[in-house]
Amino acid sequence: MAKIRVAENWADGEKIRSAAFPSGPLTVLYSGNLGLAHEVETMRGAMLRLRDDERFGFVFAGGGPARNGLEEFCRENGLGRVSFRPYCRLDELGRSLSECHVGLVTQKRETLGCVVPSKTYGIMAAGRPVLFVGPEAATPARIIGRFRCGWQVEPGGVDGLVALLDWLAAHPDELRAAGKRARAAFEVHYDRPAGVGRIREILGLRVEEHVLTRAAGA
Repeated sequence: MAKIRVAENWADGEKIRSAAFPSGPLTVLYSGNLGLAHEVETMRGAMLRLRDDERFGFVFAGGGPARNGLEEFCRENGLGRVSFRPYCRLDELGRSLSECHVGLVTQKRETLGCVVPSKTYGIMAAGRPVLFVGPEAATPARIIGRFRCGWQVEPGGVDGLVALLDWLAAHPDELRAAGKRARAAFEVHYDRPAGVGRIREILGLRVEEHVLTRAAGA
């Protein structure tokens, strides 16, 4: 019998629901802690390159030790299409996530195997595709590859990220399709009943029938 069992993270699909995509510029949202494990250089480079492109907007909602430096960078470079918001209450998180077209998740190469960015699951719950700037072997990249619910860019790949954003701005239907796949995958694999079911199974507890039913999206 395996000594290690993995219980993947989850989000609450009742509190975070899918909503219609907003109109206006393609909005990239980073929601949550911007900490020491999160890669920012690649997005900084992309925002600098796209500073005068009215097709895009960037929002950073939350806090964390890396946020002040990012705000200062944006001020020094006159990046007027970037906005910063505080953390929102949990009961407002679904609305906040739904105000974007794609949710940004980042991870430094050095943290591979040490952290799993939990914001991935909230983005999927909101029916938004995931834009992951991080190593290909990381959990968000594997989720994206498995369910075709977003796009992965290697850290430092500014050219690739700019090209991807340019392509997404020209293909909004691809954003909506990937967001739909994100929510569908979330309902089956990463909603709270599915996550709790995994823990119960590992502990040898009986998984209630209604938990399995909801996790399957029935």
